[in-house]
Amino acid sequence: MNIGKSIKKAKVEHEINYRQLAELVGLSVAQIAALSAKPHASCKNIERLAKAFNMKASEFIALGETKW
Repeated sequence: MNIGKSIKKAKVEHEINYRQLAELVGLSVAQIAALSAKPHASCKNIERLAKAFNMKASEFIALGETKW
C-alpha cells in the first residue's frame, strides 16, 4: 500500500491541489502533505480520502499500487 502515491495520482486525475483536498477531507494542508509523504495511513484517513475522490477505499488504495 502506498497512500502517498494514491493521493498524488488522485489529485492529478481530479485536478485538485492540496488546499482543495484538505477542505474536502477536513484536514489541514500540512496533514495532507504529511500523508502524501507516507506509504501508510489510518483506515479513517483512507476512507476520508477515498470519499473526497468519490471512490471506494479499495479503489483509492489500488491507485498507489499501479505504475504511473
